[in-house]
Amino acid sequence: MKQRRDVQGLRAVAVLLVVLYHFDLGVKGGYLGVDMFFVISGYVISRSTLGGIRRDGDFDWRAFYRRRIRRLLPAITLVSLSTAALSLLALSPIGQQQIASKMLLSAGTYASNIVLIGSSYFALDSRFNPLLHLWSLAVEEQFYLAWGPMVLGALLAASAKSPILRRAIKPLLVGLLIASMCLYILLNRFESEVSTWRGFRLFHDNGILPSQLAFYLPIARAWEFGTGAIVALQTRDFPRWPKGRWVSEIGFVISLVLLSTAVFGIFGFSELSTIAVVASTTSLIFFSEQLMHLTFIFENRVMVGIGDISYSIYLWHWPIWVLLGAVFEHSALLTGSAVALTLVLAIAQYRYVEQPIRQAQKLTRIHGRQMVAGFAVIALTGSVLMSQLSPLIARRLFGTSEKELVTHIVEKECNGQIYVEGTASSCWYGNEDAVGLAILVGDSQAKSLSDGFVAAALNLNMRALVLYQNGCALLMTEAIFPCFKNEWRADEWSAINTLSPDVVVVANLNYLYTEERLYVDAPNEQARVWWGEEVSKMLTQIKSLGSKPILVQPPPKFATDFRSQVSLLNQSFASEDQSVVYARTKSVQVEETRAVLASNLNQQIVNFDKIICSNTLCSQFIDGKLAYEDPSHLSHQGSLAMTNLFEEQIRIAMLSK
Repeated sequence: MKQRRDVQGLRAVAVLLVVLYHFDLGVKGGYLGVDMFFVISGYVISRSTLGGIRRDGDFDWRAFYRRRIRRLLPAITLVSLSTAALSLLALSPIGQQQIASKMLLSAGTYASNIVLIGSSYFALDSRFNPLLHLWSLAVEEQFYLAWGPMVLGALLAASAKSPILRRAIKPLLVGLLIASMCLYILLNRFESEVSTWRGFRLFHDNGILPSQLAFYLPIARAWEFGTGAIVALQTRDFPRWPKGRWVSEIGFVISLVLLSTAVFGIFGFSELSTIAVVASTTSLIFFSEQLMHLTFIFENRVMVGIGDISYSIYLWHWPIWVLLGAVFEHSALLTGSAVALTLVLAIAQYRYVEQPIRQAQKLTRIHGRQMVAGFAVIALTGSVLMSQLSPLIARRLFGTSEKELVTHIVEKECNGQIYVEGTASSCWYGNEDAVGLAILVGDSQAKSLSDGFVAAALNLNMRALVLYQNGCALLMTEAIFPCFKNEWRADEWSAINTLSPDVVVVANLNYLYTEERLYVDAPNEQARVWWGEEVSKMLTQIKSLGSKPILVQPPPKFATDFRSQVSLLNQSFASEDQSVVYARTKSVQVEETRAVLASNLNQQIVNFDKIICSNTLCSQFIDGKLAYEDPSHLSHQGSLAMTNLFEEQIRIAMLSK
């Protein structure tokens, strides 16, 4: 099939839009370049098949798929394996490498869109998925499999037997495309209603939204490919008299304007913008073949050259952006380097991989299924290898595995007896003949501190309980700051009253209720005052029940989860400025301390600031081991690092009057 230079130039526009969007270069609708690719692919593939059928009266689908496999598979194999290998060096072994491993495996079966179907393409964590962009290639290949022999072949075979069916081909195709487009609009525009329908409840219950189905499933994207196919069917019927060329010039300009307005947000980046891009791309393909004066826009050497390497540009640009961004801070220099590296690798891959394999006569004897099976085996091997190496890398960087890092003692199976008081429950830790009882109570902070607390209690030959509920601070039952499980709070007090522990350690994430105002709609200053008053009442109540309270303030809060920043190529363990870290929690800590001291409780207050921070910096690492599981909570290792402090504070409380 003779190449249309204008279509190659249109490919260049599509890939440049995607690159500009992914590289944060100000084109917020650049992701719509993928929709342009779908239309172009539908046109090219249909033009190729129709040309063969018109020329020979038949079409060799096996030869077609062999050509597609030789055209696409070697490049995606090289990019996927290279990305997976570099991910072991540049990405965090906790979470990110696992995502890359899963995406590598899905790439081997062209099922990336299915793997991603429960996630959002636009979510922040997508920036750590170096093979995220393969979803569109999976959709495209699934379209090729369905559109070729199943749809187009069946329609043409039927038309050969009946003139009526021959005339009905275009109306039938248009009807299928309208149905697909309506499905796309329905899943996006009426998402909340669709989620309640019987057929979609299973998806909704598994966290899959209708809009995600519309984004990733080929059945909801078929109309985009199909519009290109309709152009392939219609192009020969376009009038070629001189006035027709002026019509093309005007239509071409209008289509460019429509495309520009959609990409730059005139339609608000909704399904309407997608429809506008599909319509404008379709009309550009239709009109650009008849141009007289505007051919230079798409058919100049630069645009055609970019179009020729657009597949390689698309494959390389996103892994380069993700991997460079994981090691270096985003800057103009990083963006420029990513652009240059993308172009260099794309040109090299096109010249030394794509073209030689495409033109090699020996490869024509290799069955397509053999190449596909080979890639699947390679992808599976690479995925398994990554799954084995990631825990080793994690242990080297963090001193432990991911599971050990985030799994606390209270989340492990209880091997001994269980204490239950209504909705509150805990394992019993320690021997029954221990000399005392210590209870740790609170919200998620109590859970994160449980390892060090239990270890300290056992060292002091005390029994221990940990009673916690995420998002529920231990305060009085009638406190201004409510608990979404208020019965749990009542059961906590019942347990303290019944057991009469020697020590009650209270750990609440105080700024969650004051600075982030989880349950109270009031100015921060007022919320802090109320919090201090409620904490004083709670401590007074514990003392009145015969126990000695210890108030534990949260550890310093960091800006980011450092686990996502550390890799073999980035072991700097960057710290944050102490004054910046302290500023996030200082106000509530000061008010809480002031209120407690004003109550004359002679209260012990535990603060971790001096352990986490020096005079100038705060670090999420203690003795070379990661002490945080997220920006606000200590990890299993971090909690154990506080064992001596807990032991000291409990001993002081036991000796106090």
